[in-house]
Amino acid sequence: MARYNSYQELLKILRNINGIQPDFVISFSGLNDAVYSNYNYPYYAPHTQAIYEGFVNNIDKYCLPLSYGLRSSKEPRELWIKNMKYIFEILKFNQVDFLAFIQPFIISEEYEMDYEEKYLINAETEILKCLELERDFLCNIKSQINDIEFIKDISDCFKGKKGLFRDQYHVYEEGNAIIAEHIYNEIIARFNYCA
Repeated sequence: MARYNSYQELLKILRNINGIQPDFVISFSGLNDAVYSNYNYPYYAPHTQAIYEGFVNNIDKYCLPLSYGLRSSKEPRELWIKNMKYIFEILKFNQVDFLAFIQPFIISEEYEMDYEEKYLINAETEILKCLELERDFLCNIKSQINDIEFIKDISDCFKGKKGLFRDQYHVYEEGNAIIAEHIYNEIIARFNYCA
C-alpha cells in the first residue's frame, strides 16, 4: 500500500475485518506517519486529495471542497500510537491477534550509512526536511511504547550493517530478509507465549 499511514490502516481494518476474517494482523509502519501525514488533519491523504482535485478540475467544477475533518494538535508519534491502540482493540473484539512493528529508518542511531546512502540523503533539501521529521518521530516514540506489549520496535534491527537502503525509505533484499527474520521471531515468541 503506497504511502499508507496508520489512519488508512485503521480505516482498512474497519472496512475489511468482517470480509477477510484474519487470524493475525501485522502493521509494519511509522515512516509514512512521520513524513507524509498531515497531522493538522490526521485523516488527510495527499494522493486522495490529488485524485479528488483531478476529478473536480476535469469533470465537475461544481463539487464541494474536500473536507479533511477536524484539526488535531497532537504529534505524529502520539497519533501513530493511538491508531495502533485502536487497531488492537478492534482486532481484539474480533478475536484477532495483532503486532505492530516500528520499521527501520535510515537515520536510526544504530545504523551506519555507506557513502551512497549519505550522498542520497544530502542530495535534496526536501529529503533533509523529511529526515528531521523521521528523527523527531523515532527519538520521541521509543520511551512511549515501552509498556505497550503489542508494539515492537525493530527500528534498530540494522545495527552493524550498512548499504541496506536503496532510497530514503526502501531497503534492498538483504534488509528485507533482516526485517522478515525479526518479525518472524516476534510472531513465534508471541505464539509460544500464548500457547
